[in-house]
Amino acid sequence: TKKLWEEKLPPKLDSAMDLTFIVNELFVNPVQTFDDFSNAMGIGNNRYFLVKLTGVVDVITEDDMIVQVNNFDTTMNVLLATEYVYGNAIRDASGLLDIRDFSNTSDLNAISEELNNRVRSTVLPAFKQQVKKGDRVEVTGAVEFNKEHINLHQPEIIPIRLKIVQ
Repeated sequence: TKKLWEEKLPPKLDSAMDLTFIVNELFVNPVQTFDDFSNAMGIGNNRYFLVKLTGVVDVITEDDMIVQVNNFDTTMNVLLATEYVYGNAIRDASGLLDIRDFSNTSDLNAISEELNNRVRSTVLPAFKQQVKKGDRVEVTGAVEFNKEHINLHQPEIIPIRLKIVQ
């Protein structure tokens, strides 16, 4: 996990797709968008995208925050998870692992747990301490969409990289 976090993940984060692009493409051509830009370890309808966005913090709660992102002539609210970071979104969105490389799912799930733990212990604490309503932020993270039930209203991002910008 350390090698994945320090060496393999940063270049993937640098090539993350803009969230507004993904949302707009899912609206226009969902099948092609899932095929071209999403990842998942197994079969099923849940697919993961590595995305980036820039927006303004509108609401901060104990568990998350809402970031407003410009999307053409509208504003899209994005939910940024800042407390409950769990699941396989980061692992799967990165597309860096192949399920066939693991003899059991517990090893694979342990990688997800450790990636999530790194976000909770190294990414979020300093950010949560400094960020305030009205701050402009850059976020790179993972988002999950279901192929059969695409809900584009207030997507939830699991952050991997966060930055307050001027």
